Amino acid sequence: MPPKAKVRWWITITAMAMLLVSAGPSLGNSGDPPETRLDSGVIFTDTLTNDDGTVQGADTGDLGESDAIYDAWGPASSVDPTTEGLNASRYDKDVARCIATIGDPDAGSLDVEVANAYPGYVCTFAATFTNGTTVPVQVQPAVITADTGLTVTDISNPPIPAVLDSGATATAVLAARVEQIAPENSTLVFQVIIVVTGEDERPPCTPLTTADIPAGAVLINASGLCTYFFDGNPGDCGPGWTTANPYAWHFVANQTRNKGIGNVTAVFVAAGQLGPVRPTKVNNNNQQFYLYTPTADTLRGAFIDIAAGNLVLSHTCNDPISGGHTSP
Repeated sequence: MPPKAKVRWWITITAMAMLLVSAGPSLGNSGDPPETRLDSGVIFTDTLTNDDGTVQGADTGDLGESDAIYDAWGPASSVDPTTEGLNASRYDKDVARCIATIGDPDAGSLDVEVANAYPGYVCTFAATFTNGTTVPVQVQPAVITADTGLTVTDISNPPIPAVLDSGATATAVLAARVEQIAPENSTLVFQVIIVVTGEDERPPCTPLTTADIPAGAVLINASGLCTYFFDGNPGDCGPGWTTANPYAWHFVANQTRNKGIGNVTAVFVAAGQLGPVRPTKVNNNNQQFYLYTPTADTLRGAFIDIAAGNLVLSHTCNDPISGGHTSP
């Protein structure tokens, strides 16, 4: 029998309904990195190997034969592949076995374990992932690292697409070969990382202009136009925060000395027009206002009905303790 080695290998995808890429300055967050996120996931939805004893799709030779000259696994594995590929030719021996499972509850990683591998053994592994977001995502080429004694190649045909549309699937096919230098009775590891990035799923936004607001009102400054709030900053959520309307928007009107008490109105993509509201605090030269939305939303703009020097969106908050982020 060939010398035995145990090989453990896995593939991980980085788009697990996680925050993926940066997207410009973060409002009122003391220099914390800005974030764009996919609100639903890019996840693994299927996986197979060509040596787990089950015929799946193009995996035509994986029959789980029991009449080989040597059969270590019975129906739990087929006779060993002689080369890479899902339809590879076969030896008349079943020494090694290669199995794959989706590895975590978020379906963002896979575990593949090869037992009783030997120099020259090669297992082909396929992983199908699906874009569960409502927007296209960009898929980077697979980045492969492997211990000495393993050669891992991406043999996907067709290649992994550079752009994966909403609802579309792609399949990565890889082959892992144990080389002659692999030490006996060892555990070898390789990792494949596929980076997926995309725009967040915010709806289209038309910013307010001076033509949309009453004469004499002051429009919010440009950084507050079409600001998307998907979570919130830690801190003060204002006196009107409730679990029913947990998304707090904090506005500050500056240079208000001797201008009277103002009222702020805001217009959102989902919630529509809210306000006018009176200030929750009046200082010597500024006034502070809170408005609340029931869900994450995009601020088209806001205005104040006095001749303030400017109106800004100071911060957002949907949890008085933990908070989160805004993104322009």
